[in-house]
Amino acid sequence: MAPRQCPKCDLRFATADELDDHLARDHAVDPERLPDRRPVPPPPPPPPAAPGR
Repeated sequence: MAPRQCPKCDLRFATADELDDHLARDHAVDPERLPDRRPVPPPPPPPPAAPGR
């Protein structure tokens, strides 16, 4: 599971719920008003090289 970075500070959280709670308690921010906070998945691996190249 990718960590979620707080947009207001350097803290990271394992779940969206933890991040939402942190935003509400420590930054007095309504998490519903922020942009999407889903973790960005890593890019897919490159395709294998064609044989003979």
